This record gives sequence, C-alpha cells and structure tokens, in this order.
Amino acid sequence: MRRTTAAVLAAGALLFGAPGARGQDHDDAQHGAHGGHSGHGGEETEIAPAPLPPGSIYQLESPWTTSEGREIRLGELGGRIQVLAMVYTHCEHACPLIVGDMRRIRREIGDTEGRVGFVLASLDPARDDVARLAAFAEKTGLASGWQLLRAPESSVRELAAALGIRYRRVSAEDFLHSNLISVLDPDGVVVHRQVGLGVDPDATVSAIRTMLDEGSQPAPRPPPGEMGEGAPERDER
Repeated sequence: MRRTTAAVLAAGALLFGAPGARGQDHDDAQHGAHGGHSGHGGEETEIAPAPLPPGSIYQLESPWTTSEGREIRLGELGGRIQVLAMVYTHCEHACPLIVGDMRRIRREIGDTEGRVGFVLASLDPARDDVARLAAFAEKTGLASGWQLLRAPESSVRELAAALGIRYRRVSAEDFLHSNLISVLDPDGVVVHRQVGLGVDPDATVSAIRTMLDEGSQPAPRPPPGEMGEGAPERDER
C-alpha cells in the first residue's frame, strides 16, 4: 500500500514549530507482511501490512543513501525507536553540539540491545556525498547503532517539513537551521522533540525508557493540537 507524500507533509504542518511532543525510537524491522497462515485449502495467504498512522515520516517514499552507499527508504528505519536529527558535516557550531547531545542521550539510556537507533540526515546534499558522510562517521566515531543519510534536495525539504525543521542557506557554506532532535516511535511518528543545544535530556531519556519498558510499542500519541506551539529554536551552522 503506497502512501502519499502529501499526507506526511500535512502532518508535518501540524508538527511545525511544536517543541513539546513526547518521543521514542526502534530497529530496522520493516512494516511488511506479518507472514502467512493457512487458508481452508492449506494454502499460504499473505496478510496485508498494517497501515502507517497519520503523521508517520515513513510515508515518505523518496530514496535516501547511507554512508555505506546503500539506497534505502525511510520506512526501513521502522520497527524500533529512532533518535533523529538533521545536520550537515561542514557545520562547525550547532551541529557538533547536536551530535554531542545525541551521544549523551545514548549514554544515559544505556545498552538497549539494538532497540534504539540514531540517525543523522544531511541538510547539505551538494557537499555531503557518501564519501563525506563515511569520513565524518569515522572521524566522529559514529559506528554501531548510527545511520548517516543523504538524499536529493527535494527529499531533504520533504523530511524537514515533516519533522517541523526550518532551515535555509545563508552563505555558500552555512545554513541557518532548527536545533532539534526528534524521537520517533516504531511507526515513524514523532513522539518527543528536544529543542535547543546542550539542554537537559531527562525528558527525552524518560520518553525512550518508557517505550522500552512497554516492549518497544508505540506510546499513546497526543492529538496534534496538544503537541505544543511556537517555532523551534534556530541557530546558525
């Protein structure tokens, strides 16, 4: 069942600038069929995949490329909690702090046996090619449990809109962008957002642990109108 980009962008419009949603993340199990079962004639019949909930970023079908050069769809991140931020590797100020904040979240949740993933999606596809992402991952020690992704500019804009991230190029080398870490539940719905740099991650860690305690099942999601108001904090580079 194909989902349209428009559905996610509509949900992104509701999330845009909403700093208070609660969140969680999950592993690489895709939202495929649940397997077969025997029919009356002993034949295997395939169960249709469950539809994704409204607001899932996994409805976006544009291809992304990993730092290993593998093409994926965002839906392949599903099935576990994901902690996701949009950055760019030439950034010298805000982005390293965002990565540092994500590292702190990872340290504080401890070993989750692969039930939580960490994703960096590039805002700068012109310069962040596969080789650059791989070099950045090696330089910063982002190995097991991390995914670095790039995509064409149109796909970057789609994802940013769905996540409520605002960004714009301010020079040949720099961007102005939201300082935002999103936590996705296993279905790709933003359930928590950490806004700012160097903030106390207790609420983020608590949201993730709650989902882990519930067996990595999606937590109750607040209606869009209860997810907070106001524009995400922005910081140059």
